[in-house]
Amino acid sequence: PMEWEMDLGKQISERTLSGLRIDETRSRWLDTFFAFMEIPSDYPIRLYYAQDSLVNAFAMPGGAIVIYSGLFDRLSGPEALAGLVAHEYAHVEKRHSLKSLFRSLGGFLVLSAVFGDLTGLAGLLVDNANTIQNLSYSRHFEREADATAVELLLARDIDLIGMQELFEVLIAEGNRGLEVPEFLRTHPVTQDRLEFARQKALNQKPVRDENLAMAFDSLRQAITPLTPPN
Repeated sequence: PMEWEMDLGKQISERTLSGLRIDETRSRWLDTFFAFMEIPSDYPIRLYYAQDSLVNAFAMPGGAIVIYSGLFDRLSGPEALAGLVAHEYAHVEKRHSLKSLFRSLGGFLVLSAVFGDLTGLAGLLVDNANTIQNLSYSRHFEREADATAVELLLARDIDLIGMQELFEVLIAEGNRGLEVPEFLRTHPVTQDRLEFARQKALNQKPVRDENLAMAFDSLRQAITPLTPPN
């Protein structure tokens, strides 16, 4: 049930966020950015900005989304951030995180479900909350999240070039050396996903959203302070 999922998500997010360096000011800017995208949802979507060099982002059951500074630093503009946010939002809306948690814990969850023990089920999931950052989504989930994100961006006239750039940055990061970005491990970006975004952008006539640009610039300036005068 959705109420159970949101209660579970609250417990998981509290435990997960306690181990991260959350920048409250930048998190509020991320929430503002999402609000400007005007995406309706039955979930209470909240975005959190984590100070960490990891190139990663992840969604939790119930509506919490974390974006690491290591990934944000590599985004070229508001269109790329919009693509990332829409993709992670899709994982929430389609309940991919919850389904992947179920899959990762396997037999324990089956037994709890068979006996109708939702309390025990929630406890088991919360106890394994540390796995949420390392969940690997199936190819089906990734394609579904891509399709949903593209649909959301097209409906809002947000340039799909940003989503393409996001994928290109991640692929380039993965090709730089032996250390593969965490985002690529959990959200494997393949050439066909990049081509999907390119094809969808062919006939698009995007419009620059000044609100998204303002929110993105505020985030960027907070990360790279202006040089003080001499």
